[in-house]
Amino acid sequence: MISAAFLDTLNIVTQRVRGNFDVFGGLRLILIGEFRQLAPVHGKFAFLSEAWASMDPLMIRLTQVHRQNNPTFARTLRELSEGRLTVHGKRFLQNRKLSETLSLPKDGVVHLFSTRNPADALNQER
Repeated sequence: MISAAFLDTLNIVTQRVRGNFDVFGGLRLILIGEFRQLAPVHGKFAFLSEAWASMDPLMIRLTQVHRQNNPTFARTLRELSEGRLTVHGKRFLQNRKLSETLSLPKDGVVHLFSTRNPADALNQER
């Protein structure tokens, strides 16, 4: 995911190169993606940039879920992405939490971490 700083820099560069001080030098951009899905490695989300605030984007929201056939899980994922986890969503996730004493093999298992430090620690073990 691109950062706010990157988008702001792109805006400044395109304005200077084109000699046009409209947003992005007057270019039309097509930005595609789930902008809240992954935070940038460094900095703020692109949609928090000054350049984004200057745009008047046409946003098209896709609403049909194709990769998930469990409606409760799909709804919970949407709640998480919008930062509004309901009691039902929280309960759904808590009911699926693995026991902390359960030992899983480290190889061949995907590990998801919410912060970088635990991921770095696991990578150092390997």
